[in-house]
Amino acid sequence: SFITAANLCDETVSLAAGGTEPRYRADGVFSDGDDPTNVIDNLKAAMNADLDDVGGKFRLTVFHNDLADPGPAFTDDDMIEGFRWVQTPALSDSFNIVRGSYTDTRDAALYQLVDAPQVEIANRDGIDRFDSFDLALVQSPSQWQRLAKQRLQGQQYGGEFTTVFNARGWLLRKNMVIPLSFNRLGWVEKLFRVAEMEHRIDGTCPVMLREENAAIYAWDE
Repeated sequence: SFITAANLCDETVSLAAGGTEPRYRADGVFSDGDDPTNVIDNLKAAMNADLDDVGGKFRLTVFHNDLADPGPAFTDDDMIEGFRWVQTPALSDSFNIVRGSYTDTRDAALYQLVDAPQVEIANRDGIDRFDSFDLALVQSPSQWQRLAKQRLQGQQYGGEFTTVFNARGWLLRKNMVIPLSFNRLGWVEKLFRVAEMEHRIDGTCPVMLREENAAIYAWDE
């Protein structure tokens, strides 16, 4: 998984000013006195990633547009309990502008955090709501924008579906993309990513699925 993640970070993206840069890079200095969790969280934020533990082994997932190759399909027949579908986050929990900072490497800046060019969309009720997104390990304003754009766009597809699957749920792993067909809501192979899951000893599998869309990962130079 770390090889796959490194290859995704190494992919080149085009810049409006010309030329290219690696999709994700992280630069920083840590000491053995730093909280490991904070260090890991900073590294994950710099590449839109998740780190989890599978059977005692760490697995790293860099979120990207892998929607063309989903995992096993699920339907109503795989659900053994009710469901909860939250289509849109509450306005109080949402934002339409992402503001933050990255590390400026110019000599005059002395590697201090500076404001990044904000990313925004139109608000839904005439009130702007802000999200703070400071990335101390990012030294490129365009990389900051890529990450902030995914953060903002992901909220536009913020639906969360919770249910309990039967034993077929053991086919799932965290962060896998799956198509879900659900007659009661008219879905035919709607794409979700497994955000949370549990394999119970009784063979059942509670899951929380998060809505997915290719627009989250689209990037325009």
